[in-house]
Amino acid sequence: MSAIDWSTVAREDEARRAQTLTLLRAGRLTTPTDLVGAAFLFQHGNCPQHYRLANLLSAQAIARGDERARWLYAATYDRWQRSLGQPQKYGTQYVSVGEGCQFQLEPYDPATTDRERARYDVPPIAQALAQADEINAECEKNQAP
Repeated sequence: MSAIDWSTVAREDEARRAQTLTLLRAGRLTTPTDLVGAAFLFQHGNCPQHYRLANLLSAQAIARGDERARWLYAATYDRWQRSLGQPQKYGTQYVSVGEGCQFQLEPYDPATTDRERARYDVPPIAQALAQADEINAECEKNQAP
């Protein structure tokens, strides 16, 4: 990851998003596969509008029969909410706090049930919380000399 030139990635992603918007506006992205690809691209955007569009695109993919888009729907919704300063609903987003390997689940709405999470192929909240520990352990292992 340290060898990645993030300024180049950002510039290339911006170009991809512009191309994808052009295709969307022209009605050229219509299959569930097209919609999921576009949703992933905008999920990795840089503003609430990108995340909201990603959520709408994943919802369209689900409506057109792509059950694999369910997790993406939840993740894009969570990312959109976090970008607005709101707690996430499903518990798909993690954040690094401090320095080193200190990842944690971003704030989430405790009223969302594990049953609701399961509708979108999201693991139970206990598993999501435990995953932060796994992420930290893997991070520490990769940083060991």
